Amino acid sequence: MEPAPRYPAETPQCRVALVTTELREGGAEKCVTQLALGLDPECFDVRVFSLAPSPPPPRDRLWLELQEAGVPVHALGLQSGWQLPSVVSQLVQHWQQWQPDIVQSFLFHADVIAAHVCRRLHLPVHNLGLRVAEPSLWRGWWERLAAQRAQRVVAVSNAVADMAQKQWHIPADKIVVIPNGIDVERFERAEPVRWETLGIPTGRKVLLIVGRLEPQKGIDRLVDSFPAFFQRHPKAHLVLVGEGSQEAFLRQAFAEAGIADRVSFLGWRNDVPSLMKAARVLLLPSRYEGMPNVVLDAMASRLPIAGFQVAGLPELLLGSGNPWVHQDDVTGLLELAGRALEDEDWARKIGTQNHQIVRTRFSLEGMVGRYERLFWDQWQASQKLVRPKESL
Repeated sequence: MEPAPRYPAETPQCRVALVTTELREGGAEKCVTQLALGLDPECFDVRVFSLAPSPPPPRDRLWLELQEAGVPVHALGLQSGWQLPSVVSQLVQHWQQWQPDIVQSFLFHADVIAAHVCRRLHLPVHNLGLRVAEPSLWRGWWERLAAQRAQRVVAVSNAVADMAQKQWHIPADKIVVIPNGIDVERFERAEPVRWETLGIPTGRKVLLIVGRLEPQKGIDRLVDSFPAFFQRHPKAHLVLVGEGSQEAFLRQAFAEAGIADRVSFLGWRNDVPSLMKAARVLLLPSRYEGMPNVVLDAMASRLPIAGFQVAGLPELLLGSGNPWVHQDDVTGLLELAGRALEDEDWARKIGTQNHQIVRTRFSLEGMVGRYERLFWDQWQASQKLVRPKESL
């Protein structure tokens, strides 16, 4: 990766506002935090704006990392729709005083609100961030409107970029693809958890699902197939990490299927690297994604992945030898998971290849470098446009 150019000593810092819906620990939120910490502080004055309130302990790891690094973080307190005028007013006040040169938003609500405020204040550069290939029509309409007002649309994968062109009719020359990056060393340092300490019987082979327990993640599609799967693989055990609206339904469904003793709900956890180090395979039954960060986590942990073909997954696994299956092919998904459990040599080979790919193609440094290059080019262009006399 070619390093971003550096400013001459007399050039002022470029002021970058990173806007996210919230800062709880999730894929987009990690990207925001990593970007804020990774941008060259000699070139960029970075501030982070979270529409939601600051997350409570112990879910405030990202918030604390930013504060400890001296990155200003502003929580605007959005918890319901009636607070939108207040959030917009706060952003207007912050940005009128600070005058960001570049606004980079992430996630739906942040995209739409940032586009509105940038237009209201006539700020020169707003980049909208597309993170998910979501099929929602009404969200798509609002994202499309926000994208029309943005200078660039930053898509997290080629699949998301294709969706933006075909469904939202965004010009290709307005879209730039910047994949997620990952701190591989964090996963290298992790010690595998002992499943017995979490109530899982000794000797079980763990299939791991990490993510929100919501319909998007597709866990409900697997319930009916798990009884037969556990008969074929008597040492298999399913571990679910995350919270969401489907938790009660899933608990009841697994109980009614007679397999509650083979499924563990761990809730929200802050030790995912340790869990992945001890698991045998990651399951990804999602209905849609953009570029699933949990897959990057698994690849950094040398895990094979059994996943449906959702946006971003083929781009992550391309060249690794790790297969994926078509959407709704539950039988194929569980057959792939079963192979990872039983064929240790194959699983180890795939896991090693996944790890090599994530190191070479999806490094944290590479992601930050791409954003630096984008921001640098936009900064230079906007300075010539806004203050042409200074270039004479």
